[in-house]
Amino acid sequence: MFRQKLLVSFLILTISCTQTNRSSIKKNINKERSSRNQFPTQKTITKYNELLGIKESYNNVTIDTATVKLLSESEMAGLDNFELYRFTIFNGSHYEYNNGQIACLGLVSKSDTNDIRILFPKDYAESSLNFYEPYLNDIVSNKKEYCTKLSNLINYYTTYQTKNIEYSYLDKDKLLTIISKHNVQPYDILNKKNVSFIQADTVQFTFNGDTLKSISWHHW
Repeated sequence: MFRQKLLVSFLILTISCTQTNRSSIKKNINKERSSRNQFPTQKTITKYNELLGIKESYNNVTIDTATVKLLSESEMAGLDNFELYRFTIFNGSHYEYNNGQIACLGLVSKSDTNDIRILFPKDYAESSLNFYEPYLNDIVSNKKEYCTKLSNLINYYTTYQTKNIEYSYLDKDKLLTIISKHNVQPYDILNKKNVSFIQADTVQFTFNGDTLKSISWHHW
């Protein structure tokens, strides 16, 4: 009798855990769908055209909504007035660049739906000049963690996706320097194959006390 009760309890616990996991997965899926629905697709395309000087009459630009992802606080340095999205723009006119697929980041204002700032891959086009402006004059408690996430935005998310990033830090006076190294695999159009090499990026953050005042970077 005791064994039967133990078995029944085990089955109930297993079913409960399975239902909890399914519920959690469902919530995550619904959250992703919600972020895609809230993402201002057409206004982002308009901003893209504006930054690249593309006339609407020659528009050949779309956004794959399946690629739209609202980044979490664990993936980004927190902002109060903006949401940060990762998404892929397709421009058939730029097929020579990654088959027309351009992975971007977009800052979308929570209060002004027309305030959209795009961060392009650094070897593709000029990004919004005011993209990093919302991060400035922010009081930072954990400088290394916060600035590492910002370094990732500048380097990692705007280049070819990769893992195993190696970091080193130079912290002196008011200046925090983050050096990151990682593998990149761009596509060699002439030889029609992927090539692999180590890319190193240096990002410098200037502080006044705990307040972030400026950001500068160098790729080599």
